[in-house]
Amino acid sequence: RDWSSDVCSSDLPDFSADAQGNPVALPVSRLSDVVLSSDLVSGAGFGVFRVENRDGSITVPVGVSLQAAAGGSVFLSAANLGIFGSIFVPGGAITLDTYNTSFDQQNALADDPSKLPVYTAGRGLLTLGAGGTLSTAGLVVDDRPGAPVPDSQPFITKGGSISINTYSTDLVAGSVIDVSGGAAISSVSGITYGDAGVISIKAGRDISQPSLLGGEILHFDSRLRGFSGAKAGSLAVQAGLVRIDGLPSTADELHISSSFFNQG
Repeated sequence: RDWSSDVCSSDLPDFSADAQGNPVALPVSRLSDVVLSSDLVSGAGFGVFRVENRDGSITVPVGVSLQAAAGGSVFLSAANLGIFGSIFVPGGAITLDTYNTSFDQQNALADDPSKLPVYTAGRGLLTLGAGGTLSTAGLVVDDRPGAPVPDSQPFITKGGSISINTYSTDLVAGSVIDVSGGAAISSVSGITYGDAGVISIKAGRDISQPSLLGGEILHFDSRLRGFSGAKAGSLAVQAGLVRIDGLPSTADELHISSSFFNQG
């Protein structure tokens, strides 16, 4: 199934029982896929949302938006991650981890330290698809008496953190990563600005077995935002090979134009 274009939660059969009250067997699709409602994040009030699927995939499909509480955190960890919808955690933290090594391989390496980790095809990739958004941007809090809804938002104006730790990463054009600072507006102190946050993008090695090298940043085309009326955001990038300006010498080299550093 193409999860990048198919939410598909509505076509999963409900739990049912036969005439004797015995549960009807679930189809293979229901056993292999666990579909979680985005309301777990946006409607249940949890400050921390953590999902781990070390030997499987986690997907946020097109049209799905995870909107966590301001100052909270979302942590997703899997063999592969696909973010085609959006994740919003104002002033909080988003952490996305992928693993090239499986649990079985990890245990085997722990039992026999003389063994070396081996690359596993089809694992360790994070994809931020076109239209996908990761945002921990700070809030714009307007508490002036004439504001539409004064005193309705938490005072969280600083941008949060977005941390991507993967074997390989594909940041597709049309996607956005935003840690911009917000602002607070009041009739007493005027406008005060929150600092922007931190973006960290690391690829090129397995995070559980650092000696396993070879991953790469396939595309580095997301729109990165770290704007602020106070302190601008920070960006850290790690890849196996990085070249600034010039012509790429190898296919797996991350090529960054010097003009990139003049953008917000």
